[in-house]
Amino acid sequence: MPEDGRRLEHLVRLRDELLDEMETADREFTEVRMRVERMESDMRIGRPEPSAYAEAKGHVLPQAEGRVLDAFRNLLKLEDKIKAESRAD
Repeated sequence: MPEDGRRLEHLVRLRDELLDEMETADREFTEVRMRVERMESDMRIGRPEPSAYAEAKGHVLPQAEGRVLDAFRNLLKLEDKIKAESRAD
């Protein structure tokens, strides 16, 4: 198999792995966001602020969102490489 074909196959495999990573990151982000939403709803109805709220809202949530965004940016870069490699064939 020509070198270009192997590189394209490798890039496509990386894309598949990255999409799996995006799914995982998105699930984790959604779980954290919903925990924060639940805590905020509890506080709106008069319950005390949970001890984990500040950490979840200020650190865990932005970190989880960042992971999703980083994976998406990496996907876009990888797609560009795949398109360029496909045009080179």
